[in-house]
Amino acid sequence: MTAALLETRDLTIRFGGHVAVDHVSCAFEPGTLTAIVGPNGAGKTTYFNLISGQLAASEGQVWLSGSDITALPAPLRTRRGLGRAFQLTQLFPNLSAQENVRLAVQAREQGRGRGGIDIWRVWLDHKSWIDEARSILESVRLDDKRDVHASALPHGDQRKLEVALLMALDPMVYMFDEPTAGMSVDEVPVVLDLIRALKSRKDRLILLVEHKMDVVRELSDRIVVLHNGALVADGEPAAERALRDAEHQGDLGVGHLLEGGEDEAPGGQTCPDRGNTLELII
Repeated sequence: MTAALLETRDLTIRFGGHVAVDHVSCAFEPGTLTAIVGPNGAGKTTYFNLISGQLAASEGQVWLSGSDITALPAPLRTRRGLGRAFQLTQLFPNLSAQENVRLAVQAREQGRGRGGIDIWRVWLDHKSWIDEARSILESVRLDDKRDVHASALPHGDQRKLEVALLMALDPMVYMFDEPTAGMSVDEVPVVLDLIRALKSRKDRLILLVEHKMDVVRELSDRIVVLHNGALVADGEPAAERALRDAEHQGDLGVGHLLEGGEDEAPGGQTCPDRGNTLELII
């Protein structure tokens, strides 16, 4: 059996008396894509936030490549190889698409294992970074918009740009939180093709939160089902049975699964400001 690249052990978070994630233990191997599904409020995004460090766990541990990273803040987890794309786009709005990706390439090359990064060096001197940024933009079909400010891009293109930033960071673990949310029917295949290409890299791991069950069933090697913060099914065919049973009972009905929206703590509380994707490692 391949050793786990990422593992959570009894991972738990409480908001007052409410347990949002309840002692979730899962091990994830490289070369696999695991979909994390469940109704709104099940704890999926909160679980992602605990893994990536946007939220601190009340109990439990997060292990990456055999090391306990539970005490590390989000920027250090990113430098260790955790890459996160959020439900909502997190970009530098006043920089061009190419500058966004070029900074991510530079951050990868200079930021990991160092005290900081001088992101404002004259970037025209770094042809290799620019060339890689253009190559990545071409792969997400944004090469013709490389000089457009991120804020001026349509929502679907902003989603593709955030995937491009994640690709530029080249993490060991790719975490996609509803990557196709808000995209048109024509735009969705581009992102799905990129995820398929990443999945072919057997030394990488992909975690996917997605409400579109046809996408989940097509891409996933494994399905993990969360409900009320707890792990209720893991793998095939157990997860498929749990999905069918829950859909039949109305707990995970299609209407719930296809709805967007981010997990919230009770009383309308939201998780702290997550910051820009690249700011996590600067």
